[in-house]
Amino acid sequence: MFIILRSKFKILGLFLLSLLLTCFTLNIQVHANNQLDYAANLQINNSSNYNKIAQVQDRQLKTLPFYWNSINVAIAVQTNGDMLVTETHEYVFNKQHSNQRFRYIPLDKVDDIKDVTVRENNQIIPSQVGKENNQLWIKWKHELNPPESHTFVIEYRVVGGLHQYANTTQVYWKAIFSDRSSPIQNAKVTVKLPKSLEGKITSFSYFPTNVPTSSQQIDEQTIEFIAQKSIPQGKELEVKVVFPNNILQMPKPKWQQSKVSQRKRSSRNSNNWGGIIFLILFLSVFLIGFFSSSHSSSSRSKSKSSRRRGY
Repeated sequence: MFIILRSKFKILGLFLLSLLLTCFTLNIQVHANNQLDYAANLQINNSSNYNKIAQVQDRQLKTLPFYWNSINVAIAVQTNGDMLVTETHEYVFNKQHSNQRFRYIPLDKVDDIKDVTVRENNQIIPSQVGKENNQLWIKWKHELNPPESHTFVIEYRVVGGLHQYANTTQVYWKAIFSDRSSPIQNAKVTVKLPKSLEGKITSFSYFPTNVPTSSQQIDEQTIEFIAQKSIPQGKELEVKVVFPNNILQMPKPKWQQSKVSQRKRSSRNSNNWGGIIFLILFLSVFLIGFFSSSHSSSSRSKSKSSRRRGY
């Protein structure tokens, strides 16, 4: 009976060990797959591929229903941390097309977007605003008699859009959006900081780096980014301007506070799982060692007893 029980516990211990090894192996495989996916995405988005797409779309401009001759984005950071964004879209319509325009803005890294207006020829035109799938959408209509051009100016206030970290605050904004069906021939993004941040810019950059873009500091408060080639459909341009975080008197955005809380909960859960795995491993080793020791002691006792009885 003891031998059967010992065998069962040995099997249980081996099963627990194999389960732990399987979990670690799966984690390693998932990490490796993620690395492969990342490398594949980098390869797809390399500069040569970008240039090929741009060249093809340039030749096809006149065959498209419409395209953007330009998009200029001006971001004015306010002393309270809000950002006043002005987007100037110049459309070129080659043929008959829908006279309804849309603009979608992600809401995952802002607290709110409000005060939305759309203008044409310096006149506010009717527009609708709504939220869906964690995005703000702006919709408006206009007269259309192609071939012709239309220039629309979209203005809005971003609340809680700056990124705050331990020592820095960042303007990190996807100024040129990727959800487009046509290319943009010319693009420019300007970031202007308030007077209190004059001379305080510590760095600036843009992403992705395979979109050929020049960046320069115009003055002590202003950074300018200019795309050097047309931006194909499906490509975006994100800009970042960094400055110290102890100058603007502003609270940390709510979306960042929420993410910090989620990371803490995730860390606690991870620590709990680590403790459970360690406990299972410890019990497995203990059970195997205990029953192996008991079996050895039992064998020695039987051997001594046999010698005493003359077997």
